[in-house]
Amino acid sequence: MENKDVLGRGLKSLIPEEVEGELKKRESVVYLKISEISIDEYQPRKNMDEEKIAELAQSIKEHGILQPLIVTKKEEGYHLVAGQRRLKAAQKAGLEEVPAVLKDADGSKKLEMSLIENIQREDLNPLEEAEAFKTLVKKFNLETRDIAQKVGKAETTVINSVRLLSLPQEVKDALLGNLITQGHARAILTLPKEEQLKLLTLIIKRNLTVREVETRAKRFHEGKESQAKEKVALKDLYLEEISGELRDILQTKVEIQKKGKGGRILIDYYSKEELERLIELFKKIKNYIEGGG
Repeated sequence: MENKDVLGRGLKSLIPEEVEGELKKRESVVYLKISEISIDEYQPRKNMDEEKIAELAQSIKEHGILQPLIVTKKEEGYHLVAGQRRLKAAQKAGLEEVPAVLKDADGSKKLEMSLIENIQREDLNPLEEAEAFKTLVKKFNLETRDIAQKVGKAETTVINSVRLLSLPQEVKDALLGNLITQGHARAILTLPKEEQLKLLTLIIKRNLTVREVETRAKRFHEGKESQAKEKVALKDLYLEEISGELRDILQTKVEIQKKGKGGRILIDYYSKEELERLIELFKKIKNYIEGGG
């Protein structure tokens, strides 16, 4: 019964005075009713581990919320910018109020700030983070280098994160289910879809390391490159054989130049007499064809 009374008095009864004082030193903290705080569609966290929320709720009961939520003022109530897990855990813990820092922001700037704050502060899974980056690019027209600067990450990290969204659903599910790591997923990304799924099966079946997956992906590309070179070599050999046959027929230098699906045939002559000889030869060939061979 005593515990219920403590929770009923709100968060202040759960936060030691020295902790509360430290919070207020860092930023101006206000205490808001949970019922006044709303969450919008741009919050990047889509899935929450209920077991971890329960653990956080228990921690809040024992130690309070040590990091305040970030909110902005609405016409009615407040909009959550950062602290979705803490808000849900506080609800689960039975709190009526939570500590929050109030920031000024309007319209798209508020939503942009919401995403950036959450990327920096929240423990997002790789796909939630990727979706947040994609939203900043698509909805708010931010460049990847700007996003990287705002969230304190390398630009290549942001780019590779967004690329994870192009993976087949089977690979995404394996990543969310912790069957593979983000490193595995990035290595798989370089392959065609069919090969991605084949390699995914091998990773799970044989417990392949990221390095082993990278090596297999590299070998696949080297094999494709080798096959492409072989095809080019065969085409070059064929054209060389044809050039040789034409040289034998025309008794002069002949070069075949390939261009796309077509090309051109260059026939050399070194005097007026030789040109006339070639013309006569082509006439004979023409007459032979027209005469039915």
